[in-house]
Amino acid sequence: MNSLAGLFSPGELDRLRKTRFPFSGGRFSSWDDVRDRQIIVFGAGHYGRGTMDMLLKEGVTPRFCVDANPAVVGSSYRNIPARPVAALEEAKNALVILTSAYAGEMHALCRRFAVETALPTELPAASSPVAPIGLRMEEYERNAALEEMIAVLDDRSKSVLKNFLAFQFTLDLEYIRSVYTPHPYFDKDFLRRVRYEVFCDLGASFGDTWEAYCAHTDCGKQNAYTYYAVEPDLGSFLELQKKTSGNPNVIPLFFAVSAEDGMAHISEEGQGSNLCFVDEKKSNTVPLRSLDSLFHRMGPKPTVIKADVEGVEADVLRGGQNLLRTARPDLIFSLYHRKNDFYEIPLSILRAGRYEIAIRQHTRSYGELVVYALAGREE
Repeated sequence: MNSLAGLFSPGELDRLRKTRFPFSGGRFSSWDDVRDRQIIVFGAGHYGRGTMDMLLKEGVTPRFCVDANPAVVGSSYRNIPARPVAALEEAKNALVILTSAYAGEMHALCRRFAVETALPTELPAASSPVAPIGLRMEEYERNAALEEMIAVLDDRSKSVLKNFLAFQFTLDLEYIRSVYTPHPYFDKDFLRRVRYEVFCDLGASFGDTWEAYCAHTDCGKQNAYTYYAVEPDLGSFLELQKKTSGNPNVIPLFFAVSAEDGMAHISEEGQGSNLCFVDEKKSNTVPLRSLDSLFHRMGPKPTVIKADVEGVEADVLRGGQNLLRTARPDLIFSLYHRKNDFYEIPLSILRAGRYEIAIRQHTRSYGELVVYALAGREE
């Protein structure tokens, strides 16, 4: 049986096969296959810069990047200039890396020029935390773990996952736009169900989630809460401290959370704080804590844990098994940083205890696919 049959009808599967994105066919088995090419990055935004970070780390310097947005043309990132799409005319036989949720539209534009295209997921660094845009449908048609996860989803979550995967197979953004709901981590379906009173924010950044917490939750509006704000990037942490200064409800914590205690290198340049994709010569060292270690003596224990930690969400879960078993916090985890997070993380949560899970899509483009996991209450 096709593992996708729990989401798509036979007719829908046939239509997806006819409209799926034309992947390059596994041409790049090693970085040597890439280094010999003239490389251009399509996209000067967040994903484009993340891809440039990855390429530079592997010794590949893009000649330039292109973008259809006139506002960014003329800028540069790490000495790589941003040029208009028409600049592809002078780059015959180049390899153009398509780097955003608009990769389908980028691919259509590139067909006007004598260039080849590829997605970051087709490059040798398949484990890079550059968010994986573009999945091969055939890899998921015989996948027992995915089938197991689909079987426990409610109808709304199945619709969200169905459209997320349809986008990944075709790169047609209309699929994602059809299931978008606003307010990451504070979806209207869960504001009365998640126990927000003691909020542990892993990846607190400069305090944007805290501001949304105060605006959307009852306990935030009533100033009756405890908020653990965990952030390992020094610049973001200092801004977080400044923003929350004088608020006794907020406890800023400067370290990273993963599977075990220790020390870790964290990127000091490029896109966000990152433990997975680090050039140790251009990094800071930060303390590393597991959830079990962090909350062994500290209290109150979290009633909900939010994790948006650039690809180490699975490690966070592994380091919090005792806390999940004893404190039974609700969980709100990002599912889009690594290729198979969208089903592997929900399954890990289900195996950690009695949880009810739901999936929501919180942007109209790629990113912010989130699992809400509600802990079963003790009788």
